[in-house]
Amino acid sequence: MKISKAVRYITSDILEAHEPRFGGYDYIFAGSGVWKRAMSTVLHACVPVAKCKIATLPDVVQPHATLMYGKMPSALLWRAIEDARKQCARRPTESLYHVALQLDRGHDFYTLAQPKQIATLAKVEAETPESMAIPASHVVADIHTHPLGSARPSKTDDADETGFRIYVIIGDLFAQRPLVFCRVGIFGDFWPVPAHEVFDVAWHDYRDQTTIDRHVDHWEGH
Repeated sequence: MKISKAVRYITSDILEAHEPRFGGYDYIFAGSGVWKRAMSTVLHACVPVAKCKIATLPDVVQPHATLMYGKMPSALLWRAIEDARKQCARRPTESLYHVALQLDRGHDFYTLAQPKQIATLAKVEAETPESMAIPASHVVADIHTHPLGSARPSKTDDADETGFRIYVIIGDLFAQRPLVFCRVGIFGDFWPVPAHEVFDVAWHDYRDQTTIDRHVDHWEGH
């Protein structure tokens, strides 16, 4: 399959004639503002970029994040939590994990992998998925921890999370019900997503940072 890297600019009145493509991304101009849309092997998403009124265009675009192979298992999230707790036994540091799709002749499944990394309490720098023989287009989510703080993304997170995937932050790591914050990122633009929409988790197992911060104007997206 040929992967297009081009950026398209589409108005919402002709949106039906322009299906999302693998690779690249689209800017969509609609009655409610400017949107960004992308698709990969594992994810299809659309996020708001700028809120404005364009009276001549229909308001037909909604934010969404659709996992093409279904929700990620909660067991992977809890495996990351338990592993990160062990790594913090000597001194608290951030930890980073990738959730990727393994395609196995119809028996497709999600896996959790931890790349080689250098971490402090404030930042983690890691090898790319490609260095672990994981195609970037098969990475569904990045999970990283804020061991002692909230799960809100920092300015460092905003600068680091420049790919197209679900970005997950786990905060208050040692609490019985850790904080979890999820957002879909499309090459530097974001939209918060409730954890239960991307993981098969029970609400009583964690605290959703997006619910706690529901007063935040999600149009800002950062």
